[in-house]
Amino acid sequence: MKQRKKTTVILKAPAHEKMVAELWCGENVLGEMVREKNDFYLELYAPPGTQKSWNLELNDFLYLLGEAKKELNSQAKTS
Repeated sequence: MKQRKKTTVILKAPAHEKMVAELWCGENVLGEMVREKNDFYLELYAPPGTQKSWNLELNDFLYLLGEAKKELNSQAKTS
């Protein structure tokens, strides 16, 4: 399987009042994580093009989610 870079980008999206962590896999956005009070919500997007599903290594995905959660917690403390 081709290794794709996984990244998290923290931003203030117009569609949300809170900070949003965008979850990226290579050149494609996988979804967003939003923190509201003490709860975290995950919105996953459909894969790009004709790809029927995302195919991600579980540990990479869990790491990506953990990083997003950590960054959102950090942003909440500084707000």
